[in-house]
Amino acid sequence: MLFKNISIINENLEIHNNMYVGILNDKIDYIGIEKPQENYGEEYDGTGKVLSSGFVNLHTHSPMTLLRGYAENLPLDRWLNEKVFPFEDRLNCDRAY
Repeated sequence: MLFKNISIINENLEIHNNMYVGILNDKIDYIGIEKPQENYGEEYDGTGKVLSSGFVNLHTHSPMTLLRGYAENLPLDRWLNEKVFPFEDRLNCDRAY
């Protein structure tokens, strides 16, 4: 697939407008201001849109789903100190999994 007239944000958080971005085999294969010679298949007009890298959540609190509704009527400081932190202290990798 080929995105044309798309804005991109580079690693320095600089915006570049009216770019071409070619995707081949699920990877970015081309980025440039000129239309590439290679055929990337279907073209998408990105006018007025920004193409940015995916955001991956590497920090998750999925084990905390066990605490939904757990002592929910307490003020935050009591809920954390009296309920959540003691519960988390008893968690290990196997229990969280």
